[in-house]
Amino acid sequence: MPLDHRSSETAASGVYFDVGTCKTKWFRHFSTMSLTTDFIGELVRDANRMEHLDAFQKRRALERAVAMIAELRGAIGIPTGPGRDISLDIHTTALSIERGWRDDNQVRDAFLLAAGMIRDLHIVLDSKTRVSVVANRNVSL
Repeated sequence: MPLDHRSSETAASGVYFDVGTCKTKWFRHFSTMSLTTDFIGELVRDANRMEHLDAFQKRRALERAVAMIAELRGAIGIPTGPGRDISLDIHTTALSIERGWRDDNQVRDAFLLAAGMIRDLHIVLDSKTRVSVVANRNVSL
């Protein structure tokens, strides 16, 4: 739906353009915010209607959540590294659903955990905070 008679939005590219000036940067930021908040809402809604989703839908939603968590972490500057990662647990849950290794309560918990992580990472990203890791060379292992 056009925003006014002189402008339009393309659904495929998420780019807003105006006849007079191109305002793509603002709209991309708005579009990213909207997509993220929409996805968080989708995860919470699906957590509350778990019995209406089949195994594929549950797995796919959690895989999308893990991908979004990785993307947001990268945008903030959080490096991937060794050690236990909660997003790996969410991904393991996603892969276990179709095999019947997770019940709906465990899947619901994974949905809500993923929604919370995405919300938190989105807040950090929106605040323009950057994370940098500095190795301490004086520590011996």
